[in-house]
Amino acid sequence: MNKPISPTAAEKRGLRPLAGPYSDLETWMIENLCADLRRGGIAHAVVKNHTAFEIWRTGIGWREIKKI
Repeated sequence: MNKPISPTAAEKRGLRPLAGPYSDLETWMIENLCADLRRGGIAHAVVKNHTAFEIWRTGIGWREIKKI
């Protein structure tokens, strides 16, 4: 798994939440999603948020989708 960054660092990179939260036992799901994003050429990061992990990406995240 990529080294997790903070939500503040992710926001500075222009990333938005996409998926999560994931527990320490769900790292296989994080790896699979990150692999898909890498194949698509989409900038992304693993974000440590409190006690869980999230995947953040450039472009549209789940916050924007919820507004529709």
